[in-house]
Amino acid sequence: MPGMYKKPRTNAYSKLVTFESSQDAKKSALILEKEFRTTPIRSKRLLIKQTVNYASNRAIGKTKEKNISPTTRQRYAEISKIYRDLFNRLKFIESSCS
Repeated sequence: MPGMYKKPRTNAYSKLVTFESSQDAKKSALILEKEFRTTPIRSKRLLIKQTVNYASNRAIGKTKEKNISPTTRQRYAEISKIYRDLFNRLKFIESSCS
């Protein structure tokens, strides 16, 4: 899969996203969601949403590898679901000031 292991754009978010366990993924998802809700800058929100989407896609890609055990595959599927659910919860609220 080209681009799956490319260098991350921001070091801050790449250090937050983890694939070690589903508990760690939940913790990082909560941190990312909190930062998304508190930041007023739209470009930063977009970057957080892209990071979460990228993390989910990476976890899905890992489940499709043939040389991993079924338990590891299940763990990556759970992690993908965590990040995908977070991605669906993150919504942009546009203010109508015009």
